[in-house]
Amino acid sequence: MVDREWGSKLLQGFSKLYKDQEFVDITLVVDGQEFQCHKNVLAISSPFFMALFSTKMSESGQEKITLKEIDRLTMALVLDYIYTGEVFLTEETVQDLLSAANRFQLLPLRKGCADFMRKHITASNCIGIYFFAKAHECENLAVKAKEIINRQISTLCQNQEFLSLPADKLIELMSDDNIEVTQEEVVYEACLNWIKTELESRKKHLSEVMQCVRFANINSYYFCDRIDSNSMLKECPVLSKTLDDIKYFHMLR
Repeated sequence: MVDREWGSKLLQGFSKLYKDQEFVDITLVVDGQEFQCHKNVLAISSPFFMALFSTKMSESGQEKITLKEIDRLTMALVLDYIYTGEVFLTEETVQDLLSAANRFQLLPLRKGCADFMRKHITASNCIGIYFFAKAHECENLAVKAKEIINRQISTLCQNQEFLSLPADKLIELMSDDNIEVTQEEVVYEACLNWIKTELESRKKHLSEVMQCVRFANINSYYFCDRIDSNSMLKECPVLSKTLDDIKYFHMLR
């Protein structure tokens, strides 16, 4: 005999015990707030808690454990999911919840958060979501965000979020062969504007950033008028050699 309703009844029972605060044996302290829970429920739900309670770490024998790098609202949502299998997602809370799901190794919750975010990607948040998804190993979410970035790069490169990117992340975006630009001049101007936004601190990245530009694809007149005459580029030994080679290429062509 198999009671196919037993699993859901058991979950409902644990949910009621949590709601009524009965038989609790562990207190999680998050951002000053205490959450009274059941060790066995946490351990069976999360490899993180299983390791925490089953090893010889100092926390394993404590009745009260402080968790850092998570806020009380996110912890409450995580516990809602653990005890009920359900959680209410919003655009304001989903990123923190996905990060927590990653930390506690709640993979179905992480996937649910990623699916929710994938449905709410726009041009205004795609850059942030792309790098967030990569950091949390959410491949499908990263792919969707990158598709939007590649299509909208001509507009996105003018936004403050783009201009605030670290050098390595800027290079990752602009060196992608799949970015959709009508002219290579767009890539050049985007890289140059990024450098000029914080010139003193970013000038050291000039050579590697400009490697994203396919100078041979730039219009000859634009190259001679705007690039070959740029003193900042010419003062960089590596770039100077590249620009000379490109100039001869345009002349021969």
